[in-house]
Amino acid sequence: MEKVQFCRRRVASGIRFARVFADGLAVVSTGLAAQGTGREPQTPFETVNMLYYMIDGAPSRCRHAAPEIATAHRQALSAFTGRNPRLVSLVRGSPHYDTVRQEFARTAAYDRVKDTPENLEPECYVQTETLKLMTISDRGHAAVRRYESILSR
Repeated sequence: MEKVQFCRRRVASGIRFARVFADGLAVVSTGLAAQGTGREPQTPFETVNMLYYMIDGAPSRCRHAAPEIATAHRQALSAFTGRNPRLVSLVRGSPHYDTVRQEFARTAAYDRVKDTPENLEPECYVQTETLKLMTISDRGHAAVRRYESILSR
């Protein structure tokens, strides 16, 4: 089976990559739909739950990917957080943040046995591209404004 390249490395079978990438694009196209529900977050908890993974959860996983992928993710995250400091502050200052962080640590934290660099590559690629889209696209900017509004209530 043919593998797809990312950062000049073969990362996943075409089918697996397409599925992961499609999931990532679906997330962006629906305004980062809340945790696979297919709808945008409506409450502060749903918003923090969704954004925690982008801002704090994925970096803890993606730093274990291949070096060039980890670097690409770190750069995209830096651009996103640099452009959206208010959103990051609202997420981290939310009363729901600790609950979400604890749930992530229990269910999705990095596992050095399961989360090999090869297994992390598609996930980190999608996260990197999502962060880029959220940083540079009009739809991404609109989503950030919506999330800030929800968290400011």
